Amino acid sequence: MDARKKYLADGYYIKRGLIDDARISRLLKSFESFKHRGGIYYSQSNHNWRNARKDLDEYGLCEKSLENFTDLIWAPNLSRYGREILLSEDILVYLCKLSGTAQDYCMWQNMFFDKSTGTVDHIDTWYLDSDPMGHLIAAWVALEDIDGNGGEFHVYPGSHLSEFVKPENWKDLDHDQFVDWSENIGKEYKRTPIHIKKGDVLFWHPSLLHGSSNQKIEGHSRKSLTAHYLPCTYKRGGSGASSDSSTEDYRQVVSRTSKTIRQYGSLPIFSNRNRVNVKKCLIGAAKFAFNYNNKDFMPMQRSFYEGK
Repeated sequence: MDARKKYLADGYYIKRGLIDDARISRLLKSFESFKHRGGIYYSQSNHNWRNARKDLDEYGLCEKSLENFTDLIWAPNLSRYGREILLSEDILVYLCKLSGTAQDYCMWQNMFFDKSTGTVDHIDTWYLDSDPMGHLIAAWVALEDIDGNGGEFHVYPGSHLSEFVKPENWKDLDHDQFVDWSENIGKEYKRTPIHIKKGDVLFWHPSLLHGSSNQKIEGHSRKSLTAHYLPCTYKRGGSGASSDSSTEDYRQVVSRTSKTIRQYGSLPIFSNRNRVNVKKCLIGAAKFAFNYNNKDFMPMQRSFYEGK
């Protein structure tokens, strides 16, 4: 089936062998160095700044995910090799194919997983999406062969087309209610585990229900990247935001933000490709050093809800 047709029908598409071994090897070598020297990073799993060496399990795997690892000023190689993959022309080609238009994209957020963190089922659009909705595209890049022993990424094909995922059904829910709502939607669709090979890339729709499991067998990693991409001609949204993109006010907002897009944490593919967010890094380092406003907060982790 044509890539776009499959993406629209199922809510996801897998492109086999999109990323070559050489780029993956450079990234993984740099990541191992970063871990063992105790690099400081922001964890998407725990929503705080952490020391990578202190987060290693007995098998040497980092138990937390790294958010926006491509922006770390003290890890230039790790950041650069991450951008080589996540901001590559290879990724851009498929963003355009799946959207059906040739356009510029910005990377809104990315994550590095050494070990599966077990994420609750959810739709991305509750957290982040374009405004109007539906134009964000997410990607998951396999940095090794993934067979499920280190934890599974799973999707619910077709769930993005459900009447239930319309924003009026979830935009006024708090997070705990949203997690319950997502669990109920999953009962209506077949859960499909994604087992892919090194270099394969899974792309998915912002309204597709998906999640991940915890590690199944100790010592098994799930080395992978995720990123979320937004067309540069759209405002950032989420939470059901849906403005009229044809108005002059909307175009003016897009024009203004496109000139200062770095301050919002995005990274345009065609410009400022090699810049990193110095301000965020320095603030994060200070929070870690002084333990200021740096507590654990894990609203998306399965372990968080299993412990309630």
